[in-house]
Amino acid sequence: MHFHNKYKGNTTITNTKTNSNISFAPNVLRDETYFVGELKNSLKFREAISALHDLVISDMRYKPKDKSEYKKWIETQEELLLAESLRYTETLEEKISNSQSKINQLRQEKKKKLGGYEKAKQEYFKYLYERDYQAWLILDPVITVHPDQIFFECFSKDESSYGKLTCKNEIFEKIQKHKCGTTNIDYSENLYNEFQKIREYKNTKFSIDPSGFSVETNNQDFREEKIELPDSWMRGFLQVSSAMNLSGVKFEMHTQDMANILFFLKRNKEKESPRYMEFILEPGKRIKINFKPWNTTIESSKSVYTGKKAERIKIWGRKRLLILERLLHITNSFTIFMISSGMPSFFIANMNEMTFTLALSGWSDNDWSRIGKFDLMHNREEINSISQQKLVLCLKQNWRLSFDEIVEKTNLSPKTVNSGILKLVQYGKLIYDISDNVYRYRELSKDNLAVDNIQFNSHIEKQAYEIIRNNNIDDYQKSVITDSYAKYAAKLEKKFITEITIDNENRLENAKCTCDFYFNNKLYKGPCKHMIALKIFSNKGID
Repeated sequence: MHFHNKYKGNTTITNTKTNSNISFAPNVLRDETYFVGELKNSLKFREAISALHDLVISDMRYKPKDKSEYKKWIETQEELLLAESLRYTETLEEKISNSQSKINQLRQEKKKKLGGYEKAKQEYFKYLYERDYQAWLILDPVITVHPDQIFFECFSKDESSYGKLTCKNEIFEKIQKHKCGTTNIDYSENLYNEFQKIREYKNTKFSIDPSGFSVETNNQDFREEKIELPDSWMRGFLQVSSAMNLSGVKFEMHTQDMANILFFLKRNKEKESPRYMEFILEPGKRIKINFKPWNTTIESSKSVYTGKKAERIKIWGRKRLLILERLLHITNSFTIFMISSGMPSFFIANMNEMTFTLALSGWSDNDWSRIGKFDLMHNREEINSISQQKLVLCLKQNWRLSFDEIVEKTNLSPKTVNSGILKLVQYGKLIYDISDNVYRYRELSKDNLAVDNIQFNSHIEKQAYEIIRNNNIDDYQKSVITDSYAKYAAKLEKKFITEITIDNENRLENAKCTCDFYFNNKLYKGPCKHMIALKIFSNKGID
């Protein structure tokens, strides 16, 4: 997916003894979007935007240890040990010495000849790293201006965590001018260091620079960037928005109890499986959190679950919650929204004039774009183009509306509105605000997205979701083998008998199917479409 950005200059932060000026450079190829105001609480903004930066650079993927230096050392020691063991044989010693001299001479010649190549290779890898790292920061965040707030959105480097920083109008002393819309902003790593210089005693001006949209600006002031954006980045945004619309469990947690969770995670490092934390929710009782593999349970001191139904929900990839640590001293409370075990979870830090939403995918290796297809979990029906256009115009005029308000203003049936909303979410034009329980109009791209190109990673995955969409799963059964494994079986497409075994971390341990793909390839080329469909179906929690 190709994106073309055009900026007037760069985002800048200037600091003096008495003033700070934050000026973001917007993408002027997008619809005109700008904001100019003065921050009332600059300290809170500094901490929140720094937490967002921590999320952007976080990467929880497994990184194997680099053993190349150790292997080189072993090679040199092996020759010395061999020479030492044979030092009593004069003849062999002489041969070894001569051979060693020749080897050293050859190594020196090799090093001399390959010196330029090795240097160029290291510079190339360094260039790739820096280019990739900067690309993530340039693409993130996306910023949206609404009548009542502005908000930043971004993804972590491993795409398993999503962050949304909302700054309400109340955090600004005065708002000089603004125009609603969504745009990309020029952002770089160096800005983080400048953010740390913001102080509460300074007057801090915040702006999304409107001068770039001025018609009398000289074109020489602009710089253009053509970026080939990964489909996974856009797909992740769409799946987060879809997940926010799912039904789940919502409850409040005191800041002190969240601090206790983060303190435990920081002080303990697991060395074996299982690696999850389980929220134990019982109506009218204090919330409990059980940590595996230690089987340690922490009971909250100030948080009581007010729901009507008891729940037990497991979360993997819990270390990602440490992103919230920097916000503890400025947060009043946390709102937590969970769908079910192994499904996405949302942690919202409430800071009066600001909110910070941290959305976690099911587990660290399960990024938002690869596994989750939450848009297919909704009951969606077709909507005609006239009703869809009516819905778009209504949302674009009002920017934020609750579901009931949309129904009232459009005079469409709730069923039609629901289908239209889900379609707009899928096309990146709408986002559900969990904090305010409203839908917000937000266009990820100035052009219409080619949804068919980014919805699936492979043709097999697409076929698996077609099986679910067409209700081609019969005789579904679940059986628990042990505490660590569960087996699922079903008949798919009326004739293929499929069985899969899932461990307690939702990984596929074993599987078999009566289809031709499995008969010819077993699992050497990965699971067949029926196994994928059954695994996705079982993740919905249908027992």
